[in-house]
Amino acid sequence: MFTVHDACSKGILRITACDRLSHDDYASLVPQMEAFLQRCGGDRCWIELTDFLGVEPGSLVDVSCYDVHLCRQIGRCVIIGNRAWSLCMCRFAQAVFPAAEIRYFEPRDADEAYEWIRQLVAHKSPLPSPVLVTV
Repeated sequence: MFTVHDACSKGILRITACDRLSHDDYASLVPQMEAFLQRCGGDRCWIELTDFLGVEPGSLVDVSCYDVHLCRQIGRCVIIGNRAWSLCMCRFAQAVFPAAEIRYFEPRDADEAYEWIRQLVAHKSPLPSPVLVTV
């Protein structure tokens, strides 16, 4: 299941992913993200893996079919959680936020992740590839 948290004041789209994610989870996530970005703006995303158990086969296939034009404004994305799933979530985040610089942090490094996500972003071209960075 995905939960989109309301953090308008900080301009950070905050998402928690837990349990095993299904096609329906992804189908409900995109409209929630778009609603947040329309309402709050912002160019940062924070994805937290809480008791994350994985992804059902075929669930990520439809991500490219969603109209995620608003998500192109995301310049930085932090992924915090279980290292075993970090690469999978980095790839998911890169598909949804194609212009974003994405970094993975261990839960114990949440303060450092917050400092990194708050830094100014210089959008560049071509689009970056997902990079797994452990701090």
